Amino acid sequence: MRKAHGPGRQPGAFGTPELSDNPQISLFQSTPIINAQHGHWANPGLVTSQGRVYGEVGKTIVALSQKTGETAWRFELSDNEIAHSIVASSDHLFVSLPGRLIALSLEDGKLEWSESTKRGGTLTIASGLVILAMGSTKSSDEDGGEIIAFSALTN
Repeated sequence: MRKAHGPGRQPGAFGTPELSDNPQISLFQSTPIINAQHGHWANPGLVTSQGRVYGEVGKTIVALSQKTGETAWRFELSDNEIAHSIVASSDHLFVSLPGRLIALSLEDGKLEWSESTKRGGTLTIASGLVILAMGSTKSSDEDGGEIIAFSALTN
């Protein structure tokens, strides 16, 4: 069997999966570099909590009733902002934006907290912490990005 390519090695042609000698990796697929907004970065996904669905529509974070689809509240983003990732705690919707992390009240969508960040990233909540993972901005293997944990806000 052929080895899967690791960092610093040239992968096979796009669309040609390679077999691996490592039993933990059954196939390895490379993709071309794309210098554009990937679908993931242009769509932060949806979150459901307390009978509502939260997401981004255009330049607006919205809360919709799960039963009726009616808008409960809206939070307008700045012209240069796009939501990269969203998560909800019991009281807040956390939104990762290109230069800040914000917390909106689930009840009325009011901004309750904002923290500057170097860039947007992927969010998760674990053990009472909001965790922001920001990928590398450099093509070198030395910069793996950053992970920052914030205390989740509680009322």
